[in-house]
Amino acid sequence: MTMIKLGLVDRDDKLTGAPYDDELKTLLLSAAPIYRKYWWPTHDAGNRAWIEDAVRRTTKYAPAIVARLTTLYGVPWFGRPVRVDVVRFGKSQGAYTSNNPTHIVVASSDPGYAQWSSVEMLFHESSHGLFRKTQLAIEDAANRAGKMPRDLWHVVLFYIAGEVTRQELAKDGVDYKPYLYATRTFDGPQLLPELAEVHPFQTAKDYDNWIARINASGAYIDQWIVLLGQGAAERRTQPRVTVAKVLEQINYYTDPIPKTKLQELLRKSGMKARDLLRTKEDIYKKLKLGDRDLSESEIIDLMVEHPDLIQRPIVEKGNRAILARPAERLKEIL
Repeated sequence: MTMIKLGLVDRDDKLTGAPYDDELKTLLLSAAPIYRKYWWPTHDAGNRAWIEDAVRRTTKYAPAIVARLTTLYGVPWFGRPVRVDVVRFGKSQGAYTSNNPTHIVVASSDPGYAQWSSVEMLFHESSHGLFRKTQLAIEDAANRAGKMPRDLWHVVLFYIAGEVTRQELAKDGVDYKPYLYATRTFDGPQLLPELAEVHPFQTAKDYDNWIARINASGAYIDQWIVLLGQGAAERRTQPRVTVAKVLEQINYYTDPIPKTKLQELLRKSGMKARDLLRTKEDIYKKLKLGDRDLSESEIIDLMVEHPDLIQRPIVEKGNRAILARPAERLKEIL
């Protein structure tokens, strides 16, 4: 379906230049006049009504939502307009997106995309063109933990787009339930059935801190996977209190760690500063740290200046601190 969609972009009624074989082109050209005669007028009216409503609802909130999403994803918004084709029927999921360039298709007949859901889904689908950095971090962390990530990155995308939309609408008193929860999109054996009911953050700051950790620290997903696994084993949802206690203290991208605190964490963990360095980071190679004979204090200074050099997650409890890699090490301190 995606390849057919891309082949139809900017074609004339004869499909000149379309990358189809003769059989497919003949089928499309044969079906087109029948579709135009019997269905197109009604479908076109439905599509235009959806567009009008979506534009009316989206226009006011777009600037704030765009600003939030680009900050959370750590990438700029698109440099040119994103094409959105509104059709009466799409794939089984109703909307889908191809990238390079980002090209969205939305099914106007899908009740899941009606009213305020249209706002969320336009930004959700747009996010597919901006989310690669975060997706790779999630998949890498899951693979390193020996877990199969499957659609975990997509759950995170749903959560971000839905929650940002919900928060912006709430400022005007709109009570909106994000698509992920309203439709229980990811129920099934591949993920915890309870996931669609989990709303672990009580404030916007809680949410922003969590997203900052995802963008800044792929290893946070290790912890998320472990906690979800614990919840599944104990037949309960992901423990909010545990997450708060474990993760609240360390977020050195939004709140840089002072040198004295980093020295304290190293002392509690029994580690040397060089043991905490991330040797595969670009900044490590750029500074040629593998070839330099630096003191503990000099290495710590560099980690304070360049947080990407610090391995994560660091978990502190009382007089102990550990580098929770692999994520199962959390059990040593919880």
